[in-house]
Amino acid sequence: MRFKELTGQVTAIKIKVRLSKDGVADAIVEIPILEVTLYAEIKLNVTNQTFGAIVHQLKVINAVERNILITRYITLQLADRLKELDIQFLDTAGNAYINLPNMFLFIKGNKAKEDFVKEKTIRAFLPAGLQLIYALLCNPGLENKPFRMMANISNIANGAVTWAIKDLKKLGYLVDIGENSR
Repeated sequence: MRFKELTGQVTAIKIKVRLSKDGVADAIVEIPILEVTLYAEIKLNVTNQTFGAIVHQLKVINAVERNILITRYITLQLADRLKELDIQFLDTAGNAYINLPNMFLFIKGNKAKEDFVKEKTIRAFLPAGLQLIYALLCNPGLENKPFRMMANISNIANGAVTWAIKDLKKLGYLVDIGENSR
């Protein structure tokens, strides 16, 4: 992790991480030299859209114990907002805000070394796709009908049928078994 590279003096700190068994947090981070235990909430990505929910979740944990958010990357703006709210964080780019009795650290502005590729959304499991799946389950043989008929019966757009069928095929839930037969 870049955190060690950026904080040469802090390399003496050993951090132990173990999974939380009580369900309060995703992991428990122990810093023995400071005699501190932090409850970690691990999030893949933190965006402006998910920020409010994550802050709320961390405030609930904070009512029990100290917390820390661990994620892939925190932007400059989100780093400032988290610091204002006194929510500790650590990301894989080396950005961090840690405010403990014997340690204060605020690093922001480091860019992630690698670009994280966003996973494509599986449209079959979005609302329109779920409507189609329900229609397919309730109407045996519908999978072999034209997309327009599937769209009418499931009450979704024709394009949504195309994407959902493509995803269902890719995931192996729907298989072409011959000419005009699924």
